[in-house]
Amino acid sequence: MSVDLTLYSGPGCSLCDKAKLLVERVARDIPLVVEEVDITQDPELYERFRYAIPVIAIGGRPVMAGKVTEFWIRKALRGESLERDSLAALDYRP
Repeated sequence: MSVDLTLYSGPGCSLCDKAKLLVERVARDIPLVVEEVDITQDPELYERFRYAIPVIAIGGRPVMAGKVTEFWIRKALRGESLERDSLAALDYRP
């Protein structure tokens, strides 16, 4: 059985590029259905995530934003809780 993982990203985002590589590495040994979404193509997503990308959602629920690690991806896929600050970037508003 595969897991749905969405990577919200934007063009020219080096953190997003790194997150994509980490997701690809995890997908080598965990069956994933990966969707990459460019937030600049959707005004609502852009407003919601523009200061937080990359954002990773599993099963439609954001689980990490800004800081993405392979360790956190694997923990989230196992259903384990992540550190408090895994979603802190979503709270940022300049």
